[in-house]
Amino acid sequence: MVARVSWSFGIFATMFLGAGAANPDVETLVQRSLAATEFDWRAEPGYDHRERNDTGGAVNTYQVTMIDGTPYKRLVAINDQLLPPSRERDEQRKLETVIAQRRSESPSQRAARLAAYGRQRDRVGAVLREVGRAFAFTLNGERSIGSRSTYVVAAIPRGDYSSSNADARALANLNGEIWIDRETFHWVKVTAGVQQAFSLFGVFVRLEPGTAFEWERAPVEDGVWLTSRLVVRSQMKILSLLPHRKNLDARYYDYTKVPP
Repeated sequence: MVARVSWSFGIFATMFLGAGAANPDVETLVQRSLAATEFDWRAEPGYDHRERNDTGGAVNTYQVTMIDGTPYKRLVAINDQLLPPSRERDEQRKLETVIAQRRSESPSQRAARLAAYGRQRDRVGAVLREVGRAFAFTLNGERSIGSRSTYVVAAIPRGDYSSSNADARALANLNGEIWIDRETFHWVKVTAGVQQAFSLFGVFVRLEPGTAFEWERAPVEDGVWLTSRLVVRSQMKILSLLPHRKNLDARYYDYTKVPP
């Protein structure tokens, strides 16, 4: 089982020990990659970016901007075409309204908004921190992605895994691979597939075998790697009865640091 050391120690090891041995053991490799991922996760709110979402219908592109501590998504293009002037003016008015609302918030309103955003991020962060416990890892050699050389690690659910975190328990239903950059230990790509059906949102949505995820990441600056692409091909049942398929191909780019 991958040892659970503190994140702070892991981040220290990643930043100051460098790549280490040419072929580290898989437990060390995974732990360093988890530390690098935690480092990236904490840095993510410090960046604005563009987000292009393709769900098989209209392709919408957004400018995602951090405004007083939480993000705001402004529509900037449809099907890779700039908005017509009237729609652009509408989106600009929406942005100005949000800025004015956040500037006029009471301390309690601002605290509530920030807390809600924090809870959303905490849910995802809690699942990421369970990856080391939820899977047994095997080093499957090395592969290249573009100019990056990576270690490829297979992740198979541990039979004895349990968690009090309902979100994290879903990990027991996934098989996957993690492609880890040889130089920095950041995740370059993660792929996962649903092996056993499991429910989301209580009993309303159930993800079925055949559902697949692909998460790609790329360096931004200052040692930070952020999401560059997320692909989801889902097969699900609504209310455990109605079959439904939904695909998403989202790309993230033009990261810029949020001004102080």
